[in-house]
Formats: sequence, structure tokens, C-alpha cells
Amino acid sequence: MNLYSGIYLPALVFYDHILMLPRAVKLIWSRKLSCFTLLFYLNRYTIFVWAVIGPTTFINKPSMSVSLH
Repeated sequence: MNLYSGIYLPALVFYDHILMLPRAVKLIWSRKLSCFTLLFYLNRYTIFVWAVIGPTTFINKPSMSVSLH
């Protein structure tokens, strides 16, 4: 995974969440809690948490460098 994928994949997840928010509010949030809604929430927000945490762990990963003298 390179630096660009560490940036554009989370950006795509954020874009999708923003784009689908009105539809999710209308179709999912007004329902009673069921297996379907629970799976929806689990899937939706697990990916969102990954998008928030993922780039920070990738960017802050220490790099190993070797110096030849």
C-alpha cells in the first residue's frame, strides 16, 4: 500500500458516506433495530472507523533506513 492509496481510499469512503447520508437517514435510521439494520450499522461504521484510523497508522509508520558509510 503506497501513500496515495492511504489518502484516496479513505477519501472515497468519506465521499460515499456523505453522498449516501440522506438515503441512509430515510431508509435505515427510521427503522426498528433488526438483524438487517444491525448488519448495516456494523458494516457502514466499521469501514468508517477504518477510514479514520487507517491513514494515521500508515503515515506514522516508522521507516527503516540503512546508511552505508
